[in-house]
Amino acid sequence: MDRWIKQVYQERKQAAFRIMDVLGLTYDYNSAGLLFGAKILDSSFDADKLADKLLYENRVFITPGHIFGNQGNQYLRNFSL
Repeated sequence: MDRWIKQVYQERKQAAFRIMDVLGLTYDYNSAGLLFGAKILDSSFDADKLADKLLYENRVFITPGHIFGNQGNQYLRNFSL
């Protein structure tokens, strides 16, 4: 069972990486675990609006990074597919 769960998480993480690539976000490909942050390089993107758009249009839940502190304003966190 543990191996199956690890494989599912890895597949979800790879899907999240593909989403970030499409959005033009930067991230640490070698990050450990399922959860990680992605930096929004384009300052015209609003993390809240981008997270809402992904949720309502694509059913992908992403948390705006600012809820973890002011230094997270240009980040999306906690990808979960």
